[in-house]
Amino acid sequence: METVFSRLARHSHPLISVILVTHNRAEYLERALLAIFAAVKEYPNTEVIVIDGGSTDGTVDLLHQYTPRIAYWRSEPDSSVGEAVNKGLARAHGEFIHLAADDDEIYPSALRMMAAFLLDQPEVDSVWGEAEFIQEDSRGGMRELEWAPARTGRWHLKDIITLDDWGFPSGIWPEHQLTRRRTFVRFGGFDTSFKYFGYIDLFCRQTRGGAVFEHIPEIVIRRIFTPRSDIFNQPVATVDRELTRILWSYGGVTSLSQFWYRRNLKHKLAAAWNKLLTATRELRHPIRTLKGA
Repeated sequence: METVFSRLARHSHPLISVILVTHNRAEYLERALLAIFAAVKEYPNTEVIVIDGGSTDGTVDLLHQYTPRIAYWRSEPDSSVGEAVNKGLARAHGEFIHLAADDDEIYPSALRMMAAFLLDQPEVDSVWGEAEFIQEDSRGGMRELEWAPARTGRWHLKDIITLDDWGFPSGIWPEHQLTRRRTFVRFGGFDTSFKYFGYIDLFCRQTRGGAVFEHIPEIVIRRIFTPRSDIFNQPVATVDRELTRILWSYGGVTSLSQFWYRRNLKHKLAAAWNKLLTATRELRHPIRTLKGA
């Protein structure tokens, strides 16, 4: 039976640009780099680009240490992750682009696997896989998180803005993807006015414009949520403001009303219901006592 790896052998090996952005995460950065280098070993025609936001914690020393294995790196202040990604995109030469995180571990086979898929499916603009989700505590202890896998197959704009159980749109992250350079050329990079959810805006812009997204069930990365991960440190007001803007722009009043229901009314109703159950339980308790219950 033919696999994605054997299909890759039928094609040339176009250049992949891996863009990693970071800022003051030296304690996690090395493991992310080593995982990328392991993936590069399996797909050698890869350039690694690191954009650092002017770190002061030892990140620059690490980058100097690994300079022979990095095609380009730069350390200077930036306004956001989006600006850093856009700087990386401007330096990238690859036909395929992968946006990496500074605290995750890409699987060694991931770049090779996703490149094979894109080469075999020329109509697909971006392919993304599943992840193993890990939570790391402040002492380095790790536990696996339960995470429902996303639907496999083609995704469209309506799928991107569909809310999950947490009230967030999209089950896609850039760290899971390999995207054709032509997609960024056509639709541009990150909107730097977003601090946290520029990637969702980017996906919406791409799919609304006709870009083809495909989800495959293969695991391509270990997503490691650390105590310093943005997912645990996002100001609620900023999150709500950015998601409101995205959902209004791409989904209109229907998406926005669903979002506010999930994020606000649903939780308030659940809290009120639990409070009512507690109160009635306390009222029933004396009655059960009198009845000998």
